[in-house]
Amino acid sequence: RKHRFNPSDLVEAVFADGDHEAVWVYDEETSTIAKRTVSVSQISDHGLVIEGVAEGVRLVAAGVSYLADGQLVTPFE
Repeated sequence: RKHRFNPSDLVEAVFADGDHEAVWVYDEETSTIAKRTVSVSQISDHGLVIEGVAEGVRLVAAGVSYLADGQLVTPFE
């Protein structure tokens, strides 16, 4: 499924992971993160269209190069 996200929310959330792009997804039940491979299929002034994450998930945008699968995090709100 494709979902549109505000570009300012994703400017640092999408990162290179080898030959692919990825994001960190926050799990509210466990307060942990998991890496998800994504595909950015469209970039415009109105947002990004990303395939590979479900609608409504929380993405991590800060410190993405310092994170690891399963890491406990505290959301900044």
